[in-house]
Order: sequence, then structure tokens, then C-alpha cells
Amino acid sequence: MRRVCLTLPTHRSCPETIRAVAEEAAYGARRFGVEVHLLVLDSSAPPVLAEHRRAVAALPASPAWSSTTSTRTGSGPSCAR
Repeated sequence: MRRVCLTLPTHRSCPETIRAVAEEAAYGARRFGVEVHLLVLDSSAPPVLAEHRRAVAALPASPAWSSTTSTRTGSGPSCAR
């Protein structure tokens, strides 16, 4: 299977962008039959990071794509879908 990783680095509030990129990931998975992973590399302040985690958690589930939010500490994924 072909695999794609879309990465969104951020340090500011962007839940709308997270949703938009996730929609593109889902489209690519459906249209091209690929496995798509969305990785949000987040160095935002804790309240914004929480907002991003909620945005990721609210994304519709799909068997062909997944998303992860990673914090600035480098401690690994903090929110996986």
C-alpha cells in the first residue's frame, strides 16, 4: 500500500486549518487509495494545544487515514486518532 504523511507544524491557534488538512487527507485516501497520516507538530501554549487536541479528537474516523498531535517536548504523540 502507498503511504503519505501530511505534517502541519504550528505554534499558534489553527483548529480550522487542522480540520481543512484532515479533509484533504480523507479525500486523498478515498480518491487515490492511499494510506494517509496527518501529523500535527504543535509548540503552542497549553490552552491552544488543548484546543488543537479537541479539534483532532472531533475529526471523523476513517479506516484509510489517521492523525496525531505531538507536543514541543518531543515526548512522543500526545493525542492519536
